[in-house]
Amino acid sequence: NNNNNNNNNNNTGVKRGALNPDFVPFASLLTSLLCAPPTSDGQIRRCLMEEFGGCTAPPGEPSQIWRWKTSNQGGEERERSQFMASEDDFAEYLGAVLRRLRATGALGAVVWSFADYVEEVWGEPPCAENSDMDGGAAAGPAAGTATRRA
Repeated sequence: NNNNNNNNNNNTGVKRGALNPDFVPFASLLTSLLCAPPTSDGQIRRCLMEEFGGCTAPPGEPSQIWRWKTSNQGGEERERSQFMASEDDFAEYLGAVLRRLRATGALGAVVWSFADYVEEVWGEPPCAENSDMDGGAAAGPAAGTATRRA
């Protein structure tokens, strides 16, 4: 189901690489430990994990990497790529992350990029390539210039 070499299954069936379900809980726990001293009774102060998530491929398509070229205002061309998880792979990832966040004591979670922009706004800032809002940087495959590769 997954064609991205960076997301090989391990013996538990959990994906690694772009869909590594251990990274977000690790970052949450590390933040808790580094940002606040333990309570007077030695308990770790918990934090709310926010702005983790990912992009999804169109419905029914497998996980894939989109590649495209863009140029900045000076005309410098750059190669860009973005991992796009299948909806099933992303759902599995989110479930695994949320279970691990709960197990590590996170206060909660705010998922970022949980809903894609509708196609009608792909040509508008900030989705459009070289829009005024992003200073000429690429907005990514949502701009409609991507070539998808499975």
